[in-house]
Amino acid sequence: MGTMNDSVRHLTLADGRRLVVDAVLIALAANLANLLDRAPGRVGKVGLVAYVPLALVAGGSDIGAAVAVVMGAFLGLLRDDLGERIMLGDTGANVLGAVLGLGVVLGCGATTRAVTLVVLLDR
Repeated sequence: MGTMNDSVRHLTLADGRRLVVDAVLIALAANLANLLDRAPGRVGKVGLVAYVPLALVAGGSDIGAAVAVVMGAFLGLLRDDLGERIMLGDTGANVLGAVLGLGVVLGCGATTRAVTLVVLLDR
């Protein structure tokens, strides 16, 4: 009863800090996308521009493929969003920002995550 299963990993203080920092990065990315969704197509255009360097880093990895699917869906909506026939709203903008933030967290190294966090905090 007192032994731990080998498959269970204890979080160290450094792991806990990274978890919090990464969660803040994702939340700030979602919030920034929501703030940008003030004019038709703005968040979609900015999201696609932000996606390009992430796509170059993540490439054909599982993370890159997962983010590409979401970005493809937003690209499909962009024309109607620009034509004011649809609106992403809070839900769509938050998803777009959160997926981009998650792509940075899962697909980039510590330095890139730190720089992204600083940029998001400075907005």
